[in-house]
Amino acid sequence: PDVRIETDNDSINTNADGQFSLAVPTYGVTLRFVASGYLDTTVAVESSELEGRLRRQPLEARSV
Repeated sequence: PDVRIETDNDSINTNADGQFSLAVPTYGVTLRFVASGYLDTTVAVESSELEGRLRRQPLEARSV
């Protein structure tokens, strides 16, 4: 899916392979992953590489 990654100061989209690069000033920043049909996910940055996994929204929570 097309995923947007947000910080307090910036937002970007992933590439076709789901990868992204984002400069953050220090560790301890929290990233928010947003994609249509998926639950929003937050991940704390604790190293230079991270993996975020998105879970599908339950059918009853999706807008038609």
